[in-house]
Amino acid sequence: MSKLLVYLLEVSVLLVILYGLYALLLRKLTFFSLNRFFLLAILVFSLIIPLLSLDLLPSADRVVNRPVAELRDMRLAYYQALDDWVFEAQSSGSDSEVVQTSQVAALSLKKWVLMMVVVIYGVGCVALISRTIWTYLWMHRLKISNAQEVIDGVLVVKVPYAIAPFSFLKAVFVHAETLQDESFQQILAHEKTHIDQRHSIDLIFVQLIAALLWFNPVVWQIIKSLKATHEYIVDKQMINQGYSLVEYQTLLLRQLISNNSYGLVHNFNLSFIKKRITMMKVKESGLAGKAKVAAAIIAVAVFSIVIVQCNAKLENEEVLLSAPSLVTPPPPPIALPQLEVQGNYKEDFDLSNSMAFSMADGVLTINGKVSTLDDVATALEASGSNAQTIMALRVARDEPMGLVRDLQDILRKHNRRKVLYRAMDQNSKALDLAMLLPPHPDSAEGANWPVIDDAFAKKNNVDIMKIKVSDNLGQAYKDLVRDFVKRNISQGKDNYVVSYKPEDSDSYGDFFTNLFYINRGFDLIYDERAQELYGKDFYNINRKAPGGNEEYMAVRQGIPRAISIAERD
Repeated sequence: MSKLLVYLLEVSVLLVILYGLYALLLRKLTFFSLNRFFLLAILVFSLIIPLLSLDLLPSADRVVNRPVAELRDMRLAYYQALDDWVFEAQSSGSDSEVVQTSQVAALSLKKWVLMMVVVIYGVGCVALISRTIWTYLWMHRLKISNAQEVIDGVLVVKVPYAIAPFSFLKAVFVHAETLQDESFQQILAHEKTHIDQRHSIDLIFVQLIAALLWFNPVVWQIIKSLKATHEYIVDKQMINQGYSLVEYQTLLLRQLISNNSYGLVHNFNLSFIKKRITMMKVKESGLAGKAKVAAAIIAVAVFSIVIVQCNAKLENEEVLLSAPSLVTPPPPPIALPQLEVQGNYKEDFDLSNSMAFSMADGVLTINGKVSTLDDVATALEASGSNAQTIMALRVARDEPMGLVRDLQDILRKHNRRKVLYRAMDQNSKALDLAMLLPPHPDSAEGANWPVIDDAFAKKNNVDIMKIKVSDNLGQAYKDLVRDFVKRNISQGKDNYVVSYKPEDSDSYGDFFTNLFYINRGFDLIYDERAQELYGKDFYNINRKAPGGNEEYMAVRQGIPRAISIAERD
């Protein structure tokens, strides 16, 4: 629904721009046939261009080649970003609830407004289409209920009451008494030219388009200009056929009955008869006019290329009313891992900017919708997510890690690396663990990302603590990791890594439990230093408060949360 409104908005903007180009360069020229097709092309182009998306100027991705000497700094920067994201992502549950409540209210209001706009638009479309159908039926009844005669190869409908002569498709409608008038042959020649030029087809087309774009005043101006152009074409041909200019102009004035005009027909009684008489006397456009025509065509071509190129650049972005809500629907109940948590740990995260992935019994759901891995890329694009969007994973504790790792590979490939693993504590409250996945090997950053193995450790003098999920030491990792990190700190080293490796056959419950306690090992060190420096726990530091960020940086200085999720073999 919102995409329709955005499309109609884009069409309307194009109509204004292209008709403005016509009014500026072509309207006063005597190239009437060209003007006719230009006006029709305005409608066609405005409807089609917003739908086109073609990258006409592709540019190859640039791969940033970093020297081996910078690998260590890059790795430390990654772990700095990881810890910043872990700490800053946390917020109070009440704040998150207020945000989501306000978003739901705003969403409901937006849907109501969109629905009202669409209803009003639909009523306008139905009214205009009904009027066009009624006009057609009126002419059909007029045709079948009155006498007819073929004159000079043209079907003439003799209307018993006074009516301005007009033509529609292959028939001419005139007052029966007009056939006795000496000017009838000129009238018939005039209307026959309309028929030969198939002007009725033009009017049917533009009336249908006007029914779709009735809210834009420019479309009605285009119809008015097109009718005028049709008349200019016929007037020119009448003069070229040898009819007297003075007699023909007199005929136009004599046939002036009223200012009414039906949308699907041409009348002699249009209000611009004076303009037509003036246009008959205008000297034909010469070289300057042809230059304006060339300028208009070039401008339309360039403008079309620019719009199509912009569509290609923006096709993956949601704008205006098409932007989706960031309120994540609750996933179905899943038997999450359940851990016993001791000490200070903030488990509340702000998920107003998130996507929800759930996995149980080999079934993947995305934002509550049953999906497959093939659907992930499309879902990421449709959601309007970006590199800052949290990917919240609710996985059953017995689920093998194979599907989780497949999903993470796709997320990394699309630079959605902020992952939130979800579980419960002993009180069945949310227990969330934030991780920043390493860049995908196919990305510019990932192409130079080091593989944390023995060869890398030896070359770069890195101390690696290797942990496998299958070792399953649980809470023991708190002390093991704390001792490992403190040993490096005591030696003045920050060049260490805790390498954590899951296998596809490992359960998500074991993966989460061990990873949680690995993180708690770092938290113990941060808590000790925070107590020593400021008399508070690490997670009680408010970085938004005056001096809070300085406290946070002081506590973490020289102690990166260097946890690496090992790649598949």
